[in-house]
Amino acid sequence: SPSRPQPRPGTATRAAATAPASTSPAALVTVFSSTSTDGYILVKVDGETVLHENLWTERKSGLFRRRAPRELNEYREVAPNESDVQVWVVIPSLKVTEHRVFRKRFGAGAIHRLVVKFDPESKKVEMQLL
Repeated sequence: SPSRPQPRPGTATRAAATAPASTSPAALVTVFSSTSTDGYILVKVDGETVLHENLWTERKSGLFRRRAPRELNEYREVAPNESDVQVWVVIPSLKVTEHRVFRKRFGAGAIHRLVVKFDPESKKVEMQLL
């Protein structure tokens, strides 16, 4: 019976090549068109803070500083997983504190959008995780 060739001492043998599991991160894009000059948005994915941004920006005008509403369009990478997404919108001047929890599956390489809208007239916050 023919014998199989043996590797020479000091050389490595190759294992069968297997396709690695996809480990590319997922992404969460948060979009918020603020009309407020105070407050913030906080987004946590599985308890980890991925976004904590003011809803306003500070502009200098000579010696004075003014707050102005800010357009928010933030991209953050998250681990691919079935996750709890917690979102807080806090606007102290309008006495608004809104908290929502979403359950979302973040697939590897997928990009999801969190769209937040605020109506200052009714003081209602709308949130969608797409």
